[in-house]
Amino acid sequence: MRAVGIKKFGGPEVLEILDVPKPSPKADEILIQIMASGVNPVDWKIRGGYLKDVLPHEFPVILKLEITFFHIPDYQLSHQEPMLNLLRYRLIKLL
Repeated sequence: MRAVGIKKFGGPEVLEILDVPKPSPKADEILIQIMASGVNPVDWKIRGGYLKDVLPHEFPVILKLEITFFHIPDYQLSHQEPMLNLLRYRLIKLL
């Protein structure tokens, strides 16, 4: 699957579309398909390295951009939900 991420800290020029493995859900998770997303202010702080001493990281870092609309595959349900992750698919913990 594709995801927006970085392989080093820097400005907007370090953003890349990366090929990463599609996550597999555990028993208490579901996999959602992301339909639209946006940028959260913390993402440019992570990208720029401003939070490198606060948030542990290992490159490549997949930026957790904000989801504005997603679909749950195999269900006849779509829902708006903010603050998830700009991955083609994302795992969500069931409550």
